[in-house]
Amino acid sequence: MRASVNTFFFINDQSERQIWDTLRNGHKDALNYIYNRYVEMLYQYGFKFTNDHKQIEDCIQDLFLDLWEKRAGLGATDHIRPYLLTAFRRKLIRTLSKNNIVIDRNFAIDNYNFVITASAEVHLTEKEAEAALISTMANHLSKLPKKQREVLYLRYYCELEYDEIASVMNISYQSARNLMYKAIKTMKRRFRSTGFPILKLFLAFF
Repeated sequence: MRASVNTFFFINDQSERQIWDTLRNGHKDALNYIYNRYVEMLYQYGFKFTNDHKQIEDCIQDLFLDLWEKRAGLGATDHIRPYLLTAFRRKLIRTLSKNNIVIDRNFAIDNYNFVITASAEVHLTEKEAEAALISTMANHLSKLPKKQREVLYLRYYCELEYDEIASVMNISYQSARNLMYKAIKTMKRRFRSTGFPILKLFLAFF
């Protein structure tokens, strides 16, 4: 699913609304462009829920197949990234829940894990002292409630606004802010003794 070079430059000059509208109007180049731009982000997000490459890939393929087949009925949007994350998250959690034979529907919605680990690149490129701090940070992040971990990831890695995070996670705007507040408060308390700015650690980590 690759867009031509000429198409890339043409679409790249358009706003996200224009690109989305181009897809809705039946131009496959727009679908290719969206796929190429966001597929890696979706893979990375998927790996936070499961290590099953095939399930992640199948959900991504199903997502883009749905976009194409249902393009005429798609609503307008100025923000493609959160739209894709919302649809992909819902599809992946449903798939994982079915495979785990979760009976209670309400339980299935929250029956997922969300894992954050420091990338190999971080350990290779950071100074030794900072790399040690980031490793410690990964350990502390793993102890946060999963929804707090997910909010941090969506905010700092996916660069979403709070209303977009709320949409992706199917929670209220205030809940998204509360989860972020609690996560930051906990991490600040755990790193207070290091004297290292928590925001700098987040930026290095994500």
